Parts: sequence; structure tokens; C-alpha cells
Amino acid sequence: MRVDGSIWEALSGVGTVGATVVAVWLAGRSLRQERGSIARLVSAWVTVDFRVNDDRRTYRRVTTLHVGNESNESVFEAFVNVIVGAERISLGSLSSPRPIAVLPPRSVREYDISGAITGQLDVSDPRAELSFTAPNDTKWLRTAEGNLEEASNQGTSWKPMPVATPAQIGKEDPTNPKMPVFAFLSAVWEAADAEAEGRASDPALDPFGAVASFAEGWEGADWADIGRQLPPFAPTTFVDYRTEHVAYVKLVGDPEAQGSVVEGPDPIWVKEVRFVTLVLDRSVGWRVFGVGVPVEPEEIQFPEDALRLPAKSEGGLTA
Repeated sequence: MRVDGSIWEALSGVGTVGATVVAVWLAGRSLRQERGSIARLVSAWVTVDFRVNDDRRTYRRVTTLHVGNESNESVFEAFVNVIVGAERISLGSLSSPRPIAVLPPRSVREYDISGAITGQLDVSDPRAELSFTAPNDTKWLRTAEGNLEEASNQGTSWKPMPVATPAQIGKEDPTNPKMPVFAFLSAVWEAADAEAEGRASDPALDPFGAVASFAEGWEGADWADIGRQLPPFAPTTFVDYRTEHVAYVKLVGDPEAQGSVVEGPDPIWVKEVRFVTLVLDRSVGWRVFGVGVPVEPEEIQFPEDALRLPAKSEGGLTA
């Protein structure tokens, strides 16, 4: 049998192509490994501990959010989302900054979110997901299950939010900051409607029942006028806990953003917003302190002895 040189040349060409394909594949794998070398060492997680109080008679539940970067370089624009319960309810960043502008190398930041989850119905199996930007400007997502996904090519947009469930809303009592916000808005809207219709307001909807007793700025407030200013605004489901006793709920005035949630690695900034500043009073729970621009914690003077730990459960039959 005669073998032509052209066949050998063809086989040699196939070998060259094969070597090129392998080289390209190896280069691609090396590039992917290099792109993710820092991201693989960045994560967020939640721990729960029970510690004895100073009275040596009771425990307190301490829930801590950890955000760690074990790489040798900083990562940037980190957004944390805490997830709890059987329904995997997203609670947002809670007590952590949004965003964490810089997460230094070889560091772990810890945020006490114990008070921030008190108002939730189900706080079992708390976890955290984390999005961030690596030094090479690639974007990454660490899921609540611990998986690492590159998000550089993902777009960011609004998507319809599912109808809020009781688990998403949380407890319907003063341990949940959203409850006094709902009560306050309902009351001022009722005052505005009553004035427009020439009737008395429903006495069951009294704005004073939702505001802090030591927030002197509400004295003499024109509730109907406040209600007329706020109809375009709707509260969001996430609560920002700046400290253990100060929280914020954002009111969104953009109709396109209402009833929607951001999907993607980047935030979408909404211009038409107001903030409800809430304070925690040990005896009555969360109350509205201010509406408009957020009031910083250092600008609030609490009553004497108001910053103590909340009362403990008295036991008995519970639902």
C-alpha cells in the first residue's frame, strides 16, 4: 500500500490544530482561574450563639453577620443580603453598610444583626449572599449556598416583586419597624382624606400612636398636610438598622420602582425617596422619629435609661 506525503502532511496539520485547540483551552482555563483567584477567597456567612447575660439568669441570642476577604488584595462595592427561614426570605443588608465600599485583604468584618431579625417570624437557618467587585473589575456573586458565580456580563434591571407573604412582612407587633411605618402612613393618609371630604378622621387612626414620645418635632404637626405630601410614596420591604436602637425604612416615590425588586450585580439608584427614621423604645417597641431625610444616630437624644436591653419573654403558652 502506498502512502502519499500529502496524507502525512494532513495528519500533521490535524496534530497542529489539535495542539492549538488544547493550548487555547489551557489558556482559557488559566484566565478563568486567574479571574476568580481572589473571588474564591471572599465570602459571607451568619453565626448564632447564645451568651449568658450579666444577671447570670438569662441568655441572649447573638446573631452575627460575617463578611470575609482572605485574599491578598482588597475587593470593592460589596453588597450583602441576609436570608432566613424556610421560605428563604431576603432581608437585605440589615446592620451592615450598603455598600461596604472596601473590604481589605486578610480581614473579616462582623455585624451584630441580633436586633435586626427580632421582628421576623422565622429566623431559622440564617445565611448570607454577597456580591462584590474584584480588583480586575470583574463582578462576582457568592450565593447563600456558597457557590461562586461571575456576574460581570449580567445586566441589572427591575423585575416584578412577588406578593409579600406574612414571612416577608414579619411579626405584626412593635418589634417589627415596618409596623409603625404602616400605621403612620395609614393615619396621615386618613387625615388628608378626611379633610378633603369634610369629615372627622377615624379616631382609631391616630398618627401620635406611631411616633416616638420624645420626638418633639411632631408637636403641632398638620397631619393632613403631611398625608397630602406622602401619597406618591410607598415603603420598601427592607429595613436598614444603623444601630441597635435606630433603623430606617425607605419610601419610594417612583411608580416604576414600586412593587419591583432589583435583579443583577449593580444597584439602581432611585431619586424620589424619603426615609422614615425609627427609634427603639424598650417599653413600647419601634416608633417613628422623623420622616424626610434620615436622622443620624448621633443627632437623637434618647430618654434616660432608654438604651437598655429589651425585656425577656415571660413564658407560658405561645402561638
